[in-house]
Amino acid sequence: MADLEQLRKIKQGVKHWNSWREQYPDIVIELKETDLSSLELPAIFLAQANLFQANFEGTNLIAADLRECDLRYANLAYANLIAANLRNSLLKQADLSSALLQRCNLSEANLVGANLAQGNLQGANLYESELIGAYLYKANLTGVKAINCHLNKAHLVRANLFGADLRGADLRWSDLRGANLQEANLDGALLDYSIFSKP
Repeated sequence: MADLEQLRKIKQGVKHWNSWREQYPDIVIELKETDLSSLELPAIFLAQANLFQANFEGTNLIAADLRECDLRYANLAYANLIAANLRNSLLKQADLSSALLQRCNLSEANLVGANLAQGNLQGANLYESELIGAYLYKANLTGVKAINCHLNKAHLVRANLFGADLRGADLRWSDLRGANLQEANLDGALLDYSIFSKP
């Protein structure tokens, strides 16, 4: 359940929200299973918001504007982020397991060590994003645009990378056992020390 007081503060805008977070940095942000479309805004606008360690598990964030947000260590498991804009956001160590991220803009985002296991990223934009050490077990990465993406040491076991654009991607030391790389574009990709044998 969402904290109703926190929902009220979000409705007052990002500037007010960030000011409140600066005053109370230790408060746990609890917005689990919330339909943020109820904010009655043209789109969920939370760009540059301080959402450090926030709980958005199962929350509806369709087409949300989350550019440059601080979502480090946030719980976004099972969240609906279809077509959301997370460009240049901090998602280090965030839990995005089983999240819906189709057509999501994650370009230049920091997803170092993030958990994206079984997430659906079909058609997502991962241009120059940082996924070093990310956990992408069984993730659907069909048709992702991951040009110059940093996926070194990523766990991509049984991930579906069908038709993925991985030109110039850094996949060194990544675990690709059982991954589907059919029709993927790996031109210029770095694959030194990657594991390809079946699990």
